[in-house]
Amino acid sequence: VLLDGKPVAKLSESERSAAIGVLAQDPRLSFVHDSLREELNAVCRHYRLGAERLEEIAKLMELGEIMDRNPYDISGGELQRAAIAKLLLPRPRVLFLDEATKGMDAFFKARFGALLRKLCAGGTAIVLVSHDIEFCAEYADRLAMFFDGGVIAEGTPREVLAGNSFYTTAAGRIARGIIPGAVTAKEIVSAVNSLK
Repeated sequence: VLLDGKPVAKLSESERSAAIGVLAQDPRLSFVHDSLREELNAVCRHYRLGAERLEEIAKLMELGEIMDRNPYDISGGELQRAAIAKLLLPRPRVLFLDEATKGMDAFFKARFGALLRKLCAGGTAIVLVSHDIEFCAEYADRLAMFFDGGVIAEGTPREVLAGNSFYTTAAGRIARGIIPGAVTAKEIVSAVNSLK
């Protein structure tokens, strides 16, 4: 397996941890310090990153008001954003994200989806494991559905979700038989607007 043309096995542990970010399903596993600021500063020290990078990521993940709080005293969505911030600090080339949208409100989730698209456009590979079908339909390039230990469907979100009567989005169920192929709310709105 190559990462930026180099065998992953030949990268140092520090190079690997900077290049590959892993978000565990339980974000609490990511925190050992008494405040988010201490946690993110520790990452910056480890990778020799400046204060400007910390501020950039804190702003991007909307952590400003909670930076001095204990990770165990904030909401689940805030904790999730903080865990993702830790991953993004060293500018990883590959992200493995397990249930990344858990606890996120709809507004931040949309901004996070846009961020993932921007990272992908910049060359970052992202593998996201999620039960959030609506998010995956909106932001994934490709989907693979797993059931009973195996892949049961694979393709674009539309290929996987549009013809499926059980594993689909709420929008897909609403549009079924009326707007062929629609799997997101945006697609339904677009189809309705085109009728005007």
